Amino acid sequence: MTQEPEAQDTMTVCETKRLFKVDGVKEYRWVQANVSDLPKRTEVRCAYCHGEVRLHFKKQAHGTQDHCEHRAHQDSVFCKGGHFFEGEHRESENPVK
Repeated sequence: MTQEPEAQDTMTVCETKRLFKVDGVKEYRWVQANVSDLPKRTEVRCAYCHGEVRLHFKKQAHGTQDHCEHRAHQDSVFCKGGHFFEGEHRESENPVK
């Protein structure tokens, strides 16, 4: 099982699919990655609730840091990594598989 990111790094970390070779068989697995280290077009999901997220990259020197945000407001409300978190964490109703 993967370790969850620290609270201050909440939405600067997400999960992305990576190809692994296990016992001679290739398979995709979800692994944690920093948003800054990802290409702009990649399959990602929230590290906490596994909901769909969109990536935001820093465009100006004085802009916000690279981060991701939930596409669905409902995921943001019920995810401890969400911007609108209200205190009760649960997995997304439409998790990215």
